[in-house]
Amino acid sequence: MPTIILATSLMSGSSVGVSCTNPYPNAAEKAAVESRFGSLSAGLADAPGNVVTVD
Repeated sequence: MPTIILATSLMSGSSVGVSCTNPYPNAAEKAAVESRFGSLSAGLADAPGNVVTVD
């Protein structure tokens, strides 16, 4: 089965590139991304509050 890279996945930086600029995913895209990455925010509550990110 081929790998499907969703626009929302690309925009979130979780995959290669950011060429997709559609900010409105369809229901299938949204469900796929949420099922793959929805649990990632679960550990953020334990993150320290004094983190500085330099870009």
